[in-house]
Amino acid sequence: MSSLVAEAQLFRVVSVAEKEGGRYQVTAAEHDPDKYARVELGLNLPERNTSLIPTGPLAAPLNIGAEEYLYRTGVSVLSGASISITPGNDARASLYEFEVMRPGEEDFSALSTQASVTADLPDTLPGEYQIRARTLSITGQRSPWRSATVALQGLLRPPADITDLRITVNAGQLTLWWPPVPDLDLDHYEVRYSPALVGATWSNAQTVLDRVSGTVNTAMLPARRGTYLVRAVDTSGVYSLNAISGTSEIADLDSYNAVEIVDEAPAWAGVRDSVSEVVGQLQLDSAENMADWASLSEVITMAYGTAGLAQEGWYYAAEVVDMGHVYTARLTSEILAFGYDTLGSMASWVTLASIDRLADVDQHARRQLCCHGSMSWDHVALHRCRETHRCPSDRHSRIARRYRL
Repeated sequence: MSSLVAEAQLFRVVSVAEKEGGRYQVTAAEHDPDKYARVELGLNLPERNTSLIPTGPLAAPLNIGAEEYLYRTGVSVLSGASISITPGNDARASLYEFEVMRPGEEDFSALSTQASVTADLPDTLPGEYQIRARTLSITGQRSPWRSATVALQGLLRPPADITDLRITVNAGQLTLWWPPVPDLDLDHYEVRYSPALVGATWSNAQTVLDRVSGTVNTAMLPARRGTYLVRAVDTSGVYSLNAISGTSEIADLDSYNAVEIVDEAPAWAGVRDSVSEVVGQLQLDSAENMADWASLSEVITMAYGTAGLAQEGWYYAAEVVDMGHVYTARLTSEILAFGYDTLGSMASWVTLASIDRLADVDQHARRQLCCHGSMSWDHVALHRCRETHRCPSDRHSRIARRYRL
């Protein structure tokens, strides 16, 4: 039997011996029909191709890569990686040898030798890993290594983004629902709110629920018009990359009557204590006066001074609302705020190489905002504050407002 690709191997039978059970032992020698022409006539004839098995060096795997995953062992959640290769077309390949050099190590260590093209790398930590693999044949032949360097995040890998957010309002209560995040190391969710219906972002929204258990995917809040944003947080404190958002245009309290609206921005004509008005916004002042500066060379920026910003500041609204009688009033604050790095100016840069990006806004800073208008983070600019007083009775009230930054 022969083909155009490979010819049949020829043998010359030397002897045949009968064995027990109707079996025969055949002794043969390889036969080359072109031997006489090569030896006696000196012809240079091509070798007869009698096998489809490749010859020569064994080929290395075509490429190598890694994909991270999480797994549970007992009560702990650990991270691992699947090391995968793309094998070549060499029919001699029977096994694949994997080795890894972990962060801080100086040499490779054996991971596994197996027939599968995917090896498991358990218990990974954040850092740079060097991985390599090579092909082995059944005769022990080895191919060159195929190597790659991969950066693994381990448990610092951000959890998956929330894919949907649904909002329902009933009897003054707003209910948020989102599909659960499947990450094994999910710890909790964080919910933020902005009174803006358009253009609200995570950095300029206020925290209304800082911890919603990871086993719960709903939350209830008093109904308010605005934008609600939700992000997942894992056990390492890492947030999902993007927040899911939804808006509600349904008014909050139908049984209350809005009788007064106070809007201090952008003039901020009231009394300011350790805060300043900058381009229509309020921000914390420096913790010291210019007279306290020893020398100008020690001043980082004019806003920061040498000792940083004040721990807190107060703004007392200029307008005092007199309701004309004593009775219960409800105040609702509408505050748009954002945090920023006061040292993110070009004057404070040491070298351009030390700057990650020109827009140095901290998108992940933790901020808290209370409904009565007090704020408690380090660097804040207050865009606008509007208080609405809703009065269910005719008793007299006199209300003064102040805002703490």
